[in-house]
Amino acid sequence: MSSFIKHVTVFVVLLLTALYQCNGYCGNESPVAFSAQLSKDTKVSPNRVVVFDKTTVNKENGYDARTGEFKAPQPGLYMFTFTVSTRDWQKAQLVHNNVAKSFAEADTEKINARERSTATNTILLQVDKGDRVCVQITAAGGTLGGKLSSFTGVMI
Repeated sequence: MSSFIKHVTVFVVLLLTALYQCNGYCGNESPVAFSAQLSKDTKVSPNRVVVFDKTTVNKENGYDARTGEFKAPQPGLYMFTFTVSTRDWQKAQLVHNNVAKSFAEADTEKINARERSTATNTILLQVDKGDRVCVQITAAGGTLGGKLSSFTGVMI
């Protein structure tokens, strides 16, 4: 299953890169993009922001790895994707300015307890400068899998 997640992650990064290249940024404009993951298995209480603490890309420094929040440095259309992975169950949502916009649920109830269940969702949002976007856990029965749980965003 982790091989599948790696392939999906690579696909999403390549897709986001292609989308950026097709939109013709020019001059000194810099694309806004970030990608972060959990560095280790992490227990997150319900109604709390997931702090993806390992940032791999953070163009324009919009993502804060201390708080788990993305604060848009530029207005525009953004694509966000998040993945939660667990050996138990998790419900998560992507939140834009305190309003839930996208949901995902991972549940291992019907599979072997040693396996992981993973859920992903992607959404396009029109974002204004200063808007905040994050991932929150809404219900939890275990820990989030480090390195298999991630949060990515790019201005397209």
